[in-house]
Amino acid sequence: MVADAPGAGPPVTLPVEAAGIPDDVRALPQFVVWAWAYRDHRWCKPPLRADGLGCAASNDASTWASCDEALAAYQRRNLDGIGFAIASDDSFFFIDVDDCRDPQTGDVDPWAARVLERFRHTYHEVSPSATGFKILGRGKPPGDQHVHPIAGARPRAKVEIFDSIKYTTLSGHRLPGAPATVEDAQAALDELYTELFLGQDGGNGPRPCPVEGPHDDEARLDRPRHARDGAAFCRLFDAGDLSGHDHD
Repeated sequence: MVADAPGAGPPVTLPVEAAGIPDDVRALPQFVVWAWAYRDHRWCKPPLRADGLGCAASNDASTWASCDEALAAYQRRNLDGIGFAIASDDSFFFIDVDDCRDPQTGDVDPWAARVLERFRHTYHEVSPSATGFKILGRGKPPGDQHVHPIAGARPRAKVEIFDSIKYTTLSGHRLPGAPATVEDAQAALDELYTELFLGQDGGNGPRPCPVEGPHDDEARLDRPRHARDGAAFCRLFDAGDLSGHDHD
């Protein structure tokens, strides 16, 4: 269970398994690091620069690093994990399947199992909190909607789809039988997007839920984080750095 109160401490986090990260992803200098931060009544994972110079930004390549540099910073600074920034000029997309897995037993909710089955031919792993999954593929979402809450499921159950201006955490804990490479998944992505956002699921996909809830707060915060002055917002909101601001 993810703790909501700061006194309970941050969620338990899987250690990074570097060997599990796909070679075609590791080859790109698009990595960041991260550490849990308690903001706006919840634990979040703001991206940080591997060189220690503050927050990273998903739309600013100057704040990214190589995978080796990120791994070294993760170990040296005792951080919580590493992440990969999806760039607008690469071929990758990622899907977050959230709040759908029991971290103790490994049991997966049926709706999430159906999503994983659709992308079984490309890389997927357990999320750092062990409560969800990450899927990496090659392709482009057919629309500009990104976050879909799952009705009738766990409180924070949702699917997120991004192919730019966003980073995804990577644990390297590849699922048994999952490919070690990131493959073309355009057809599967098109089908999932249609089911989630266009309501054409034939009764078999995740249930449509157009009403936003409190678990969409993080998605709203992505807008200022990824704006032109997003690095300044990250320093102020995520890191609590008031330098450069007038205050008593």
